[in-house]
Amino acid sequence: MNNIEDEIQEMNNISHRTRFSELILPTIFLCSILIISIVNLSNFREFYKTAIENLPNDRQTALASIEATYAESFVAKNNYVDLSGSWARLMDQDLYNNVIRLKNGILTNEVDLSQSNILQNVNSLINFNEKLIDLNIPLLFIQVPYKLIDDNDENIPLGFTMQANERVDLFLNVIDDVGISYVDIRENIREQNLNNYELFYNTDNHWTTRTGFWAHTQIVPVINDIIENKDIFEEALDINNYTIELYENTYIGAWANRTGIYYGGVDDIEVMIPNFDTSITREILQTNVNETGNFEVLLHRELLDGQLDTGKYSVYFGGNIAYQYIKNHNINNNTKIFIIHDSFGLTFTPFLSLQYDEVHQFDLRVNNDDGSITEVLNEKLDQIKPDIVIMLVNPSELAHTGVFRFPE
Repeated sequence: MNNIEDEIQEMNNISHRTRFSELILPTIFLCSILIISIVNLSNFREFYKTAIENLPNDRQTALASIEATYAESFVAKNNYVDLSGSWARLMDQDLYNNVIRLKNGILTNEVDLSQSNILQNVNSLINFNEKLIDLNIPLLFIQVPYKLIDDNDENIPLGFTMQANERVDLFLNVIDDVGISYVDIRENIREQNLNNYELFYNTDNHWTTRTGFWAHTQIVPVINDIIENKDIFEEALDINNYTIELYENTYIGAWANRTGIYYGGVDDIEVMIPNFDTSITREILQTNVNETGNFEVLLHRELLDGQLDTGKYSVYFGGNIAYQYIKNHNINNNTKIFIIHDSFGLTFTPFLSLQYDEVHQFDLRVNNDDGSITEVLNEKLDQIKPDIVIMLVNPSELAHTGVFRFPE
């Protein structure tokens, strides 16, 4: 009899705990959201008043200013995002703040790739290649993979349609038809039977430092075949010749920054430093930087400070740079490389620079609204006559014109 009574009592206790979870926890959550919203309401009123007074005839610009200022000054922003994300996770939401949580817990997004925009950029690349042919300079296009290398990946939640790889195939098929050389990194991943998820950060769209390093080991032999360079610095291609510094649970990628850490988690981040002797000069056109030293001149270690930060990915180069010149004083193969890349190049180009005399790096998305960086690229092509031009782009950029703003 006592056993039955104990079981009934336990069932009642479970029922009470369930009601607590169903009623009290949502109440605590909603009250927290309400308090944060009330605190920020007065700020919003002030921003709105100031913006409208300063821009009375340009409401669109005024509203954009309000949004930017409000987001920047939002009180307890990170707590708010984390709290909202934890609720989304509790509710088992696959989509939150335009970020998809895959079945394996990794974050990603749906890449919007307009076919017409892709074809427009293909034409821009074809025209640029024709210009390079006239200058007797070969072009190599490097296709960075999307985090999901299969649009029908089993980890995609029900109701989501991915098209990034289909669009990548379209792009590569067209440039292949016109004879532009390319490397599709997806094929290297498949051939080596690598886990594509392990190559990327869980909370970000970017590949990891190790993957950027690995990618450069795949590309250097291709470059050297094209330019007939026999002088390969094998030591720099071996990961065992690097010290790998691990910063655990200190990186929050772009996607987790939008969802909070309780929805998406956090990542470790690694920094790879050569164990062999290096001597490098780095010049940045727009900021008048001119530094000479070892490999460390390419690093911005200040970005590693702090516990959780989205900027740690930019520890190499310090972020996206419109144009920079890297001279390797320990290499004498008289080889000049031009590379045009997006942010995926930040963990690729530093290692590439260990192989060649000169690397000239361009990001045509940066400070190029007036076409000034495109003009720098045009001038440098004529002045330096590089041995090869490389373009490294991730799928999300294939439909955006920024990285394809080539000289006529």
